[in-house]
Parts: sequence; C-alpha cells; structure tokens
Amino acid sequence: MTVQAYFVRESKTMKQFRWVFSLLIVSILLIISREAEILGMGPMEPVPGLKVYPSSVNRVTIGHNGHLLAVYAPPVGSPEMPEKMLLTHARRDVTWPVLEAGIPGLKICAPTAELAYLQDVEEYWVKMAASGQFHDYAQQSTKILTAPLDIDRPVQDGDIIQWQGLELKVLSTPGYTRGAVSYLTQLAGRKICFTGDLISGDGQLLDLYSLQDAVPGTRIRGYHGYAGRIGDLMKSLRKIREQQCDLLVPSRGPYITNPEAAVEKLITSLENVYANYLSINAGRWYFKDDYDILSRRALGSPDRIDWMPWAETIQENPPKWIKVIKNSRLMIAEDGSAFLIDCGSEAIFEEVKQMQSEGTVNSVEGLFITHYHDDHTDFAARAASGFGCPVYATEKSADILENPQACRLPALTPNPIPDIQIVKNRQKIKWKEFILEFFYFPGQTIYHDAMLVTSENGEKIFFIGDSFSPSGIDDYCLLNRNLLHDDMGYFYCLDLLDRLPEGVLLINQHIVQPFAFTREQVDLMRTRLKERRTLLAELLAWDDPNYGIDEQWVRFHPYSITISDGNPKEASIRIFNHSPGTMTYRVKINTPAGLEVEQARETITVPPRQEKSLPLVVRPGKELEPPHPSMSRVLTADIGIEGRVLGHWCEALVRIKN
Repeated sequence: MTVQAYFVRESKTMKQFRWVFSLLIVSILLIISREAEILGMGPMEPVPGLKVYPSSVNRVTIGHNGHLLAVYAPPVGSPEMPEKMLLTHARRDVTWPVLEAGIPGLKICAPTAELAYLQDVEEYWVKMAASGQFHDYAQQSTKILTAPLDIDRPVQDGDIIQWQGLELKVLSTPGYTRGAVSYLTQLAGRKICFTGDLISGDGQLLDLYSLQDAVPGTRIRGYHGYAGRIGDLMKSLRKIREQQCDLLVPSRGPYITNPEAAVEKLITSLENVYANYLSINAGRWYFKDDYDILSRRALGSPDRIDWMPWAETIQENPPKWIKVIKNSRLMIAEDGSAFLIDCGSEAIFEEVKQMQSEGTVNSVEGLFITHYHDDHTDFAARAASGFGCPVYATEKSADILENPQACRLPALTPNPIPDIQIVKNRQKIKWKEFILEFFYFPGQTIYHDAMLVTSENGEKIFFIGDSFSPSGIDDYCLLNRNLLHDDMGYFYCLDLLDRLPEGVLLINQHIVQPFAFTREQVDLMRTRLKERRTLLAELLAWDDPNYGIDEQWVRFHPYSITISDGNPKEASIRIFNHSPGTMTYRVKINTPAGLEVEQARETITVPPRQEKSLPLVVRPGKELEPPHPSMSRVLTADIGIEGRVLGHWCEALVRIKN
C-alpha cells in the first residue's frame, strides 16, 4: 500500500468513526422539534464577544456595547434579539430562519447582486409556475425564499459596515452562489471572516451541484457547466486566504481555527475532483477548445489532466439502413417500413413526412425514446399521433415521459407523451429483418434508455441516446442525477458495455459517426469514477458523497400539483437514502396560507441505496370557500437527517383552480 493510499483509507475510516460518534451524541441530545434544532450544547465562544450556536444553519452573534448583531440566523432561546443581521447570500436553505423569525425592526445587510432572490421572490415564483419548470438550461438553484425579506442595506465588495464602533468589511466572494459576499472584522484582537457557504468545516463543501453554471468566454452554458463556478470559488478562497484570518465562521459546519490549512485543503480537493471530471468527459468532443479554457481557469494548464484517449470512430456514416435526421435516427427496413428514435422538433417530423411523400418510407411503425430531454421529446407525442405508431420506453423512463410536470429536472418538455408502450429491461422484439433489444441505461440522466439493434447481416448498433461521446461520459450536468453507487448510473452503463457482443458500434444521437470503446477505455472510465467517488468523499460534508452531487435525493412528487374544483390531490415526499445504512428522516411540510396538507406520518425509514415515499394529501384551505380566485402557492419541506434540520429544503408548485 502506498503512503497516499494509506492516508486516503485512514481519512475515510476516521470520517466514518466521527459520523458514528456524532450519531450517538445526537441521539442523546437532539430535542425533536425544529425550534430546538440546536443540539443542546449551548453557544461556543471562540473569541470574547463572538458566540456560535452550532446548528444546521449556524446562528452567530456579536455582542458589543450592550447591543447584538447576528450573522446568518438569529439565536434560538436567547432573551436578546439582534438589531442587525448579516446575510452572505440569498439561498432559502440558509435564509429561512431569518424569514421565520420575523424580528420587528431588524436591519438586514445582504449582497446587492442577490437582492432579487431576497426581495422579488413573488415574481420569481410566478415565472416558475408559468413556464420556468420547462426548457431550463440555466440550471440555477430553485432554493429561493417563498416570501420576501426587507433588506435595509445592500452591500458589495469594499463596503464598510459601521456598527457600535466595529468595522465589518464586505468582500465579494462568488462561487457557491453567483453574488455571495463575506464579512471581515477584528474582534478582541483577532481577525475573523464570516464566509457563508464558501467553505464548510475542515476544507469541505456542502455540495457540488450548486456550482453548476455557464462559463464566460466559452460555449459552455449552464446545462453543460459542471461546477462551472469552480474557478470563481477558488479565486474567492484565495482572496480569503490573503486576509490571513485567525478564524473563519461558515454558515454551515464547524468554525475553522486554521484557515490557511483548511482553504488549501479545499482548493486541492476541488482541483483533484475537477481534473478527474475533465479527463473522461463527453463534452470535450463537442467543445474541445473550451475544455482547454476550463482546465486553465481551474487548474492553470490542460497539461495537468491525464486525458483519456478518444474512442475510435469506426466509419464516417452509420449503416445505410439508418437515416440521420438532426438528433434523431430513422431505421428503414427493406420493405420501406421505418422505426424512429427520438423526435424533438417539428422539423424532424416534417422530414420523415417528406420521405413518405417521396416514397422512400412507406410508414412509421414505432418511436423509441432514449431519454426525456426536450430536444428528444418535444414533438414525440404529435409525431406518434401523426404516424399512428406506438411509443416505446422502459418502465424506469415511462413516468417522466407521460408526466413531465411531476419532476424538476433539466431540459424538461411541457409536452407529455401518453400511452407509453412499456418494454422490460433486455426485452427483445423482432421487427422486420431486425432484432430490437431494449435497455434501461442511466447514463446522461437517471431516466435514460438505450436500444441494441441487430440486422440480418450481423451489424450491431447500440443507440445510446446522449450517454457517451468518443471522449467519455456525458455527466456535465450534475442536476441530471448521475449517481456514483455501484451498479447505478455510469457504473451500470459501463458494466453493460462490457457485456455487449463483440463488434457493437455505439451511436450518440448528436454524433453522426458510430464509435467504439476498447476494453481498456471502459476500464479506465470505471477506474476514474471510483477515484472520483473517493475524492468527493473527502470534499463533501456528508456521510456519502452522492448527497452532494444529487440535489433531488429528496423531492416532492409531483413537483407541479394542480387542484381543481376543491378536490384534494395526492402527492408524496420521495427520499433516496444514499447513506450506507438504513436511515430515518423526519419530514415537516411548511404550508402557506390557502393550503392544507395531511401527511401519513412524521418520519420515513429508508433502507440504504433505495427510495421510499411518504404520502401526502394537498387540498385548498378551509378559508377558501368556492368560488375562489385561482392562485399558485409554494410548498416547502424541512428534512431532519441525523441531527441536521434541512429547512425549506425542497419545494413544490401548487396551482388552485376553480
């Protein structure tokens, strides 16, 4: 065992020990109520006058000259109320305690760049209810407050806040959010910085998906921007390090007494994860020059990355029985019958219709959907109706295709596809001179299928949707839920590639040339993913790193709930347990005026690596006597997990109609 491998193993073992020990302490100290979420240990005072109440969102106060200033959240159970509050960013999962406290006359300072997400929240949710759920390629967090905060003073880089003889300097520190700031001050002769979610504890980060964003100066938009703000985050961390602070106090996680070491550890972890990601990513095929820019922004040079050799593109065009139509493929049998794979636009439909009118195609007898993204599904329902053909998908994909409004995921279409013909995983169908074999294939998204086609002359084509390109795996959008458990996500897909017959060529819907990976390349991608899982475990402040790359591990289903004529609507909270052992989660629904929610029970117990549902019933409130005006409301849920209370963590849109 190498020295490096020893320390990786030792670090992981110590983390597991600390986690088990923490559970023991929590089981003794935790008072089961959100109002008493502080673990019963009282405030810590790392510096005279500075109190840190450890909590899911740290509640921090500075007492000076008989007055009280709070950072992040007001204290719980204290007879003193703060007169001023400092917020580092706008995220609902951090700012909810301030909103719920509703302290009269509280003067709140918050970053100017994020005011819209603190004050104009009604406009945000109106747009979301109207159309924001669909065609989303910006991929920004929807953890936005459901009611506005009154901000007394917007702040930006370089501003000085004067309070009771203390000076607090504002530092612009974007990264975890686009417009985040930190606050720097001197107290009892020590330099202290309140860093928000820029860092969490000893060189860790709460999650990676929050960094998803477009990258300026490239063609990388939000959807393609895996940790797109990683360069901003590291620049902000270096800016904090230059201040030579004695103490960092983040919004989540323990305060940091050795800032230089913690910051250096986090930067190193981010660099390692990002280099690993770039080395086997499919996006390099589409955006090669931009990937050099990405590596320079985050790592200084592309030479620091051990790039995977590209797969061989076997031939310039697919076999003659496959017609390329934009990002769809049309299989044409010898008798002129056709089978379509994906249909994301009217132009695709019209081109096939033109082929029919010219006699190249007699009829379309089936439509297979590789995955739910709008550029593959927008026109699928109308095409199936126009051609009079069934639509095929596996059971794992059928629900999101039939009910896209039930989800909050990237690139959703608003157009449901009714009456999906469900095929079983590995089910085979004889169609004309071809054998079609269907697969669940959770690559680019968790809801993704593939189809292996074998012709009479022995040609084997594996239609893989968007899951691979010749440069690697298509996981550049973290919000697609690319899970890193064994036998899930790309581990599942790579194992399947290993089991395919010899001579199979892969076809990506966006790439004309068929290609094939060698066994060595498949092994390399698998090895890199295993390494990434270890690196992420060091980076992310969870007992399993999948929590930090899977925003949808807890979600409302459906995401968009419509109540008509006062009739109740069934819904649920769905929780995927990424932890290695069985977990019990506590659920509290935050119900706005005009709604009532019944939940079957307060807790849900979920075995490891499984998803379970907690049933809910949503109905109009008793004060809404019909006829009442149609309206929209936002439900949120608090999730209690091993001592953490994740306040207002996920949301659902509720439309009430007469």
